[in-house]
Amino acid sequence: MSRLIPTMRADSAEYSSKNMDHLGIVAMVCREIDLAGEIDRIVGVDPRQKVTCGEAVVAIVLNALGFVDRPLYLFPEFLATKPVELLIGEGLKAEWFNDDVLGRTLEKLYRAGPEGTFMRIAANAYDEYGGRFFHNDTTTISLQGEYKHEEGDLDAVPIKITQGFSKDHRPDLKQFVISLVMSDDLPVFIQALSGNASDKNHFREIVKEYGASLREKWGEDKIWVWDSAVYSERNVKEISPCYKWITRVPETLSEAKELIENSDKEKMRSTALNGYRLVSTEVEYGGVKQRWIVVFSEKAFTREEKTLEKKIEKEKEKAEKELWHFFNQDFHSAEDGLKALRRMEKAWKYHKLKGMEVVEKRKRKGGKRGRPKNGEDLERFFRIKAGFEEDEGAIKREMLR
Repeated sequence: MSRLIPTMRADSAEYSSKNMDHLGIVAMVCREIDLAGEIDRIVGVDPRQKVTCGEAVVAIVLNALGFVDRPLYLFPEFLATKPVELLIGEGLKAEWFNDDVLGRTLEKLYRAGPEGTFMRIAANAYDEYGGRFFHNDTTTISLQGEYKHEEGDLDAVPIKITQGFSKDHRPDLKQFVISLVMSDDLPVFIQALSGNASDKNHFREIVKEYGASLREKWGEDKIWVWDSAVYSERNVKEISPCYKWITRVPETLSEAKELIENSDKEKMRSTALNGYRLVSTEVEYGGVKQRWIVVFSEKAFTREEKTLEKKIEKEKEKAEKELWHFFNQDFHSAEDGLKALRRMEKAWKYHKLKGMEVVEKRKRKGGKRGRPKNGEDLERFFRIKAGFEEDEGAIKREMLR
């Protein structure tokens, strides 16, 4: 899209054309959420400024969403072909948006706190675009390189790039973590964290530090949504008094295991979604009453049933080989052999031993071969022979899970 910009002279009116493309839409959204005004209220306005920090940020957004990737010192060149007064503000000139102006703007934003600034800007856009749920999660960004820090310079480093739990399966690389809070399709909070940051601690800290501001701006009916990393006795105790939340209960908890194993799908309540059933119950964990819901999916069950059958067959082949080799092992006592056999059984998930038999044998000492001589002292040894079968109880529990 192009826009004709008239220039008046004494003798006649002249017109020039400047390229707007899609940036008119971007500029209008910036005005709707009052991007420039909110930033100016946060960092303040110096009366000596020709370009306020808010206007400079709008220019940066236009540059980023213009997909030209111009460095700071080329900003005036980028804006020279754009109708600056229409996109950003009246009376502004392209040459005013130099690298000094943009650099000072970024410094002021850093001192004001990028996370809190972003949240206040997102709050202005919330009425138009937001929803009821706050979805909070983290991801890791892996990096190449050493990233060494000298002693004493950590105060100048906002985050530490180091090794930690890698969600993109590259534990060999150093990384940093990005935390994001979404409300429907709108990001309302974003923060960069050190590479070894823990989800369990971070989720609790982000609610305690920023939750009050989010609740004050957007109301108390909002619900936080996390994955099972947040679910611990401490987090439940500290978060529940002030906030509503939804999360998945980790199946490592004995209470969760028992509930899943005892859930009968025939007694579950049907839902409006075809193929889904659920049952809910009230429990108390961490001193907080809450509702746990077990959801059953026909499609997921059928898919997992086929996967389970493959796992059972694979373990069966493995158990057959192990028992064959085990029967050829010599033990000094039957007790040692039986203990070793039980250790092997513990590694099986879907099978159990059946029909064990202890076989006693004798052989010449020192590994000598041939038939023993009359009266020769022989060494006793034991071998254990056993069969196995499917563990129907374990398979049933796994099927229910």
